[in-house]
Amino acid sequence: MVKLLPLGFCIATCIFGALVASSPVTFELLTGEQECLYVETLENSVISYYFAVQHSWSGISEIYYDIYGPGIDENPIFASSRETQGEWSFVARSAGEYRFCFRASESSCMVDVEILVNSDNSLSKPNNAFRPSSPVEFEDPLQDTWERSLELIERQLKVLETNMDRYKTRTMRNSATVLSIASRANMLAVCGSLVIMGVIYCQTKLLKRLRKSIRSSNRKR
Repeated sequence: MVKLLPLGFCIATCIFGALVASSPVTFELLTGEQECLYVETLENSVISYYFAVQHSWSGISEIYYDIYGPGIDENPIFASSRETQGEWSFVARSAGEYRFCFRASESSCMVDVEILVNSDNSLSKPNNAFRPSSPVEFEDPLQDTWERSLELIERQLKVLETNMDRYKTRTMRNSATVLSIASRANMLAVCGSLVIMGVIYCQTKLLKRLRKSIRSSNRKR
């Protein structure tokens, strides 16, 4: 069972507490505040989570999040910063309540979060599993070191991919802006030329009429 306990969202906890494990939860993450999701699990259960920042009021869509294990209030078993979205799975080595806390330090935003808990023992070793930082006895320390190294490399590659996507989007946006400005400049130049030609034409016609009127008045005299 998962329950939502953000600041000021106690009513939402009662309504959506039993639905978080099967459907995403969307909430507003205010600047400087922290919102947490709590998950009650059995030992060796697989916890999978996904989150994404859907909208940011100031355009900065980066948030911080921490994962705390049962009975851990200070040192998180996992922490990440300046993320716009994330997806991961890990094994709950200890039974109890796991806490997912999100915070936005620069801008308020809307966040979608989905947490799934699977107690099937056949899935106790997911593809993307990380080890908690709390002291746990491992059968093979070398294997654990390799797993940590591979996890770090995978996360760095994911960050690199995200940065490349942002750079590509920014480049495309800048190119579109340059093309738009160039097309507007061309249109303004054409319109300016037409206006100048129109003014010259009108002035020429006006001068011709004035000359004709002056000549006709002189002849009458």
